[in-house]
This record gives sequence, structure tokens and C-alpha cells, in this order.
Amino acid sequence: MKKNNKIFKIPEIPAKIFEKLEKGEVIIFLGNGIARLGGVPSWKELALSYLEDWLESGDIDYDGYEKLKEKNPLELLTICSGHNSFRRENLKDKLRPKDEKKILEICAYLRDFKAGYVTTNYDDYIERAEYTDDKLEEEEKKLLRKLKMPVKEDLKLVKLSDNDNMDDPKNKIVYLHGKATCKENEKDCVNKIILTLKDYIDHYQDSQDNKYMGQGKKFLKLIFNKMILFIGLELQEFEIIQHILPPTSDVTHYLLLGVSEYEQCVLEEYIKYYKILNVEPIFFNKSEKGYHQLEDILKVWSKKIRNSRIKSYKDKIKSSKDFDNLKK
Repeated sequence: MKKNNKIFKIPEIPAKIFEKLEKGEVIIFLGNGIARLGGVPSWKELALSYLEDWLESGDIDYDGYEKLKEKNPLELLTICSGHNSFRRENLKDKLRPKDEKKILEICAYLRDFKAGYVTTNYDDYIERAEYTDDKLEEEEKKLLRKLKMPVKEDLKLVKLSDNDNMDDPKNKIVYLHGKATCKENEKDCVNKIILTLKDYIDHYQDSQDNKYMGQGKKFLKLIFNKMILFIGLELQEFEIIQHILPPTSDVTHYLLLGVSEYEQCVLEEYIKYYKILNVEPIFFNKSEKGYHQLEDILKVWSKKIRNSRIKSYKDKIKSSKDFDNLKK
């Protein structure tokens, strides 16, 4: 990529993503960056909130508190988990957003993709989000009925242990690190939250003789034969993924990657780095709005994807009618 190439605020959707979305073969991999746009704490802020619980218990002095604050989030959460002030069931309250409406609005754009969804988040915003346009949704349903195709509406929750996993990912969702917002029929989900170092080791473990593989690693290895679009992954989340991504694959994955104007000179190096992981970055300019630029991108993309899908359905109906007329 030449240094004088412009980085756009709203990048184009790669044609391959359009093609795979129409076939229902795309998985959107969501990180904490989406929820952060609505004020959900970062992983570091979450770890610090558990450290503050410990401080309030009186079992650690301020000097100890200040020293532990410097630890990385996973290390800090693991250390805090050894103290009796640590409550996994408090996770839902600790992750309350400042602007839930904003997150649901952004997740509505993502729902318009009608892809499969895998998330490292503990929240259920993507499940609760509605489609952005009820009229267009009804139009889609009518077109699907005319084509005698199934009309899928609600997201289906898929557990890591389910046999089908994401073979047919469309309108399915997997909570890779567990779900804090439990429903009545998911009472045990708090115990499956991946939060500490031991959780991560168990979840992504791969023994040398390959007789045992953690559920998280097994699941990720299964889905990498689908096209994956990574959106909103924080650095720590991508560090986990990059150790599992296969170095070679017939499928190219994509990453929405925000860059600033001053990074223009190193885009070629970024491309080379992600190519090792078989990931192609889709650069967007975040100099003006930071990662809030993601909201604008998803709004534009969702409209294009939905309009493209409706056009495709109409073309199929027209083609079918033309064929019937030819037979007469």
C-alpha cells in the first residue's frame, strides 16, 4: 500500500464478504470494542473494580492496591479471584453500561447482517437488539416466502458443546467466554464464565498428545473454515485469537482495523503481519472520532448489506417468473 493512499472513514465492504453473507457463511466475531462505545467498562476497568472490592474489605492496604493496579487485566483478575471478596455473580452489575440504548442501536446494525455471531463479551446486547427497519424486515420476509425459503428471525443460542456448532452459522450466536446475563434456563452459565488464568488455560488447553483439547480451542478450530469478520476486538482479545488462528487456510478472514493519519506509513507492515494469520485488515480512519467511527461504518454497511440482500431476492423472483413465461 502506497503511503499516499487515503484511509477512508467509511471503507468499502470487500466483495467476498457480500458473496459469503448471501450464502449464510460469514461469522461476525465481536469483541468488547462494540460495548465500549456505550460505556461498558474495559477489561482493565473490570479487573480494577474487583481489586477495589478487595481494598474495601480491608484485607489489603493502599500500597498493595497501588502495586497490583499495574498488573495486566488477566493477571489482576486471577490474583483477585483468590480473595473471598471476588464474586463472579457480580459480573453483570460490574458491566452495566452508561448508554445501553447506544449499544443496542449499534448491535441492531450488526443484526441486519444476518450472519452468525461469536462473541467474547459476557453481555447479551446482540441477542436483544432489533432490526433497524421493520418495513424492510417485513419486505424481506414476504420475498423469502415467495421464494419458498425459510424465514429465520430470532438468534439461536448455540452452546460450545452442541454437535452442530456453527456448521450453518446464519442467525446463531455463541458466547465464547460465557454469558453473565443468564436466563432461567441458563442458570449454570455464571459458572462457565472465562475470567481468570485457570479458566483460560482450561478453555484453550491443547495437550501435546492431542488427547484433550479445551472447548474454546476446539470450537475455534471448527469455525475457521468459515469466513470470519472480526469487529471491536481489544488487544487482549486478539492476542488470544492469534494463537489459535491456523497459519494456512483456504478462507481469508477480515478485521475492521481503525488507524490514525500518522500510521499511514506503516500500513504495509500491518498488512504483512495479519497475512501471517490469514487475516486481511479493512482499514478505517479513526483520527476524528476514534473507535466511535465504527458506529458510522456499521450503519452504512448494514444498509448496503440489507439492500443487496433484498435486490438478490427480487432478482431471483424475476428470474423465476421469466423462466415460467418462457415455458408457456
